[in-house]
Amino acid sequence: MTQNGDIQIANKLFDAFNKRKLDELAKFVAPNATFTNVPFGDTHTGPDGFRKDLQTWLTAFPDGKIDIVNQVAANGWVVTEYEGQGTHRGVLEGPSGSLQPTGKSVTMKLCDCARIQNGKIVEVRSYFDVFGLYQQLGVGVPTRPGTEARPNT
Repeated sequence: MTQNGDIQIANKLFDAFNKRKLDELAKFVAPNATFTNVPFGDTHTGPDGFRKDLQTWLTAFPDGKIDIVNQVAANGWVVTEYEGQGTHRGVLEGPSGSLQPTGKSVTMKLCDCARIQNGKIVEVRSYFDVFGLYQQLGVGVPTRPGTEARPNT
């Protein structure tokens, strides 16, 4: 597939989010594809796993929208820098548990690295500014289980 073709496939993920058409993920996500939310330490598998991750964000930010800022494709990878905007009106499930709605609007900086093979997404690693997100929501920064600070010995 061409680099432009890979970008078109990667963009289907963003389109599905913006159009709230998560049931279409199976068309362009490989059955064993992995989606890793790096800051939260979660990995989901297959179209249902991708749907679960995206639905987490749509539940917390029902008016959520993604705008692509920059993209580059090479050697089967597409790297997308983007901004997400929304109002925190639903529960956000994160590494420290459930964060109740704050009613605050946020703008997040994100970057996804997607690997494309045979016209399907086979892997995504999603990075975002978790500190900025939680700061905008007015809450403390969460810790992932197992990453708590340890005393020096």
